[in-house]
Amino acid sequence: MNGQPGGSLDITADGSHVSDPGCNCATPVNPNTDMIQEFKVLTSNFSAENSKGPAVVSSVSKAGGRDFHGGAYMYARHYSMNSNGWVNNRFGLERPQNRYFFPGGNIGGPVLIPGTKFNKNRDKLFFFTGYEHYFQRLDTGVLRATVPTDGMRGGNYSPGELAKLGNVTSTGAAPSQLNADALALFPGGIIPASRIDKTGSAITNLYPKANANPNANGGYNYVDQLVFDQNSIQSLSRVDYSISDNTKLFVRYNVQAETQRFPVSLWWRPQGGNSVPYPTSILGKNRSHSVSASLTHVFSPTLTNEFVFGYTYITFPNSFEDPGKVDRTKLGAPFKGLFKNGVTQLPAALSWGGQELAGMFNPGGFEAGGTRGLFADKYLPTISNNISKVWGTHTVKMGGFYEYIINNQPANDYTNGLGIFANTGGNSSGNSYADLLTGRTASYEEASFNRLNNIGVHIFEGFVQDSWKVNRRLTLDLGLRISHYGRWYDREGFGFSIFDQSKYNANALPTDYSGFLWNKRDSSVPLAGFKTRAAFFAPRVGAAYDLFGTGKTVLRGGWGRFYYPTPQFTTGLAVSAGVKRRVVGNTTFADIDNTPAGAGDRLGVAAVDGKSDNNPYTDSYSFTVAQRLPFASLMEVAYVGNRSRNQLNNGGPGSVTNLVPAGALFRPGLGNPQSVSQDTYDSFRPLKGFQDFTTATFGLYQNYNSMQVTWVRTKGRYNLNMNYTWSKSLGINGTGDLFNVANNYGVMPGDRRHLFNAAYSIEMGNFSRNKIAGGFVNGWQLSGISQVQSGINLAGNTGNNFNLNVNGATFANSGYLISARSVSGTDSIALRPKVTCTAQGGGGNNQFVNGSCFALPTGPGDNGPTVMAPVYGPAFMNHDLGLFKNFQLSESKKLQFRFNAYNFLNHPLWSFNGGSSNLNLIFDPQTRKLSNQNFGIATEKQGRRIVQLALKFYF
Repeated sequence: MNGQPGGSLDITADGSHVSDPGCNCATPVNPNTDMIQEFKVLTSNFSAENSKGPAVVSSVSKAGGRDFHGGAYMYARHYSMNSNGWVNNRFGLERPQNRYFFPGGNIGGPVLIPGTKFNKNRDKLFFFTGYEHYFQRLDTGVLRATVPTDGMRGGNYSPGELAKLGNVTSTGAAPSQLNADALALFPGGIIPASRIDKTGSAITNLYPKANANPNANGGYNYVDQLVFDQNSIQSLSRVDYSISDNTKLFVRYNVQAETQRFPVSLWWRPQGGNSVPYPTSILGKNRSHSVSASLTHVFSPTLTNEFVFGYTYITFPNSFEDPGKVDRTKLGAPFKGLFKNGVTQLPAALSWGGQELAGMFNPGGFEAGGTRGLFADKYLPTISNNISKVWGTHTVKMGGFYEYIINNQPANDYTNGLGIFANTGGNSSGNSYADLLTGRTASYEEASFNRLNNIGVHIFEGFVQDSWKVNRRLTLDLGLRISHYGRWYDREGFGFSIFDQSKYNANALPTDYSGFLWNKRDSSVPLAGFKTRAAFFAPRVGAAYDLFGTGKTVLRGGWGRFYYPTPQFTTGLAVSAGVKRRVVGNTTFADIDNTPAGAGDRLGVAAVDGKSDNNPYTDSYSFTVAQRLPFASLMEVAYVGNRSRNQLNNGGPGSVTNLVPAGALFRPGLGNPQSVSQDTYDSFRPLKGFQDFTTATFGLYQNYNSMQVTWVRTKGRYNLNMNYTWSKSLGINGTGDLFNVANNYGVMPGDRRHLFNAAYSIEMGNFSRNKIAGGFVNGWQLSGISQVQSGINLAGNTGNNFNLNVNGATFANSGYLISARSVSGTDSIALRPKVTCTAQGGGGNNQFVNGSCFALPTGPGDNGPTVMAPVYGPAFMNHDLGLFKNFQLSESKKLQFRFNAYNFLNHPLWSFNGGSSNLNLIFDPQTRKLSNQNFGIATEKQGRRIVQLALKFYF
């Protein structure tokens, strides 16, 4: 919201916090429109009474009253009413057979006990309860990939067999051929059975079979669309008790449950759309329980006290539906891994950008929770008390707030192993699938075990807020929030680790973790590792001024500082628990398997900054001119901005240390930088025995500035709201240069310069005076939302290198492979293409990126920009339409029919669909020219009309 970081968002339900502490984003209490009476979003908020912020999303549940009211309803979507997608039509796929049926109902009123006089006046005790069931059949979207042919699975990588992958593959270029070194080993491209790795073969054979003609399907020989059931329920109940005329109590309880399926990968999809289904689905049997209670006492007309208690519990257990399908002991894969940890889940397989190998991915951690698999349990108890007092022209509010958050879940590190397969690797055959089959990895990562990340944090806050009516024309809001943010601490008793270089011994064994300290090793180190301050002070000020005293021209503005806790993180916990992690470059499954457990460990370790007591915050500011206009309308023109500082830096530039210095691999006598061994590469690190390690600290920053214009009319039959935003969002974009934070500053991936929205609701009026006919044709209401937005930053969304694939290209003078090592002498400065002209556009039809503006580096030091200038993609446009009518059955009963059509014009938009090969910057290794002829050109559309019907009965 307004370009703010995710941690600045606060989500509340009935006054209690209900945001997922893992990401501070999702909510375990859905704000169901049939169960809430108020929903509010604050985006530029200067009140000190709000914890976190400045973006606040809040809801208030419905309550019962003196009379019984309620309803029953059914929302329905069925694929037969929808149009087919453009991509589906292109690939000859039927409409995705998804469907949604949401039956539900609610009732509220006074609590009466038959045969007694309890609550006979219907003014003491009230109830409301609602229930909704979600019968859902979802689809994954169109999955597209290049998968190995039957011949490739058996070792045939001859030009003739590779030609079956199509004229172009998922990369957007011709199939990757075996290089000269591989052809010398495998004449004609035939890999003999004796050279096929059993583990690589087991993984290869789990890829789905080719099912499409790549020459007729944009270079993809696998096209599919999975549908799966994901049913859930929600129930909300509330009781309101009028203890006396001046004392009120309510209690609300919400429960939600679902079985969530993950057929491709859990929680996120690496490589975007270039993934295939995992051999077994993951079942997430998610549950949440939330209670909120509020006690309000009015001491006098000018003095009120409100006490709120909230408790939310969320659990996310995730387990394999059929573990045997990924059990290496049952699939003929003898691989034991680096640490011989007994985990039988197959290693995950991924590739770097612009490769043919599709991702088949899930992390480890499923072994840690037994039958619960990779679980997450979260607890959020909160207590707050607010007092309001009116003193003359001052309305003062003050209060306190306490929250204790627990997030308990195993780590999801790669105990199963993660292999990266890429034709840019120093030991590559030139084809990533051939590398997988022969067990050659460009990079391999593994952890010894997954520890239990059972962490908690305490938050104490207080505030005072004064709304002062200075005079008839001027109102000031003055506030101060004082916060004590405890740090996330380890409830298992080990503690977050810190690194003290003065305690480091270069002669110690790597497994001694020399220089690393944590509470169980050194009790002087807090369980949280980080320091904290007694208090953070967040002043906030707002003002409203009636410029001419007529109420028609009002100036509003304000400034506020908002501190918020860091999202849940676990950096530094693995070291204290003794978890070992190692990354090995240019190796093989066989070499890994032949490494004795613990031999040659170079630990991938992490810590937190034990010297830092900073905390993330956002300064939010705005200035608005509001003017009443004819046609009973209001126009507002505003400048809205914010700057965020001390954002958690957990693996970004400036937080990763012990890096191999730039240029280290150019030293005389080393030869080809890409071919140096892991031991040689690690020998250049300042701290021997360790690889890169992260020290979590507070050093990232971003800012947002915008002009926002709103025109609103809310009178009579027409309710209209139109708004336009012109904005720019800047910040740390990516990890291209791990040495220098500032080198990674640029336009953010989500930056959209222009946004226009229009919402309308129109009462159609009466067309007939006939009572019967009028019942059908009169009283209809039309509503809709239209959105127009400029495109996103394509460069920022593709790693600031457009998924660069040098495709085995070498320097003309040395013959060295073009890579980060050969250009910068280290892996810690990412390889970037050179930009020779303005890359936006190019003049072609639907061309958004000019591929001729990119070139490969020509030698050491000749790298492209760390952060590219923004290149914007296709604009977004959408129009939703709603039509509804109330049929009055009696004075207290009515039936409502609703018709909604999302994207009702059925207007698909040019786009780069997820995994589109048209954003893969691939070069021909011989000519060093762009080989992806469709690069930067939108050749596909997405978007379709979806229809929803609803029938609701009210009484």
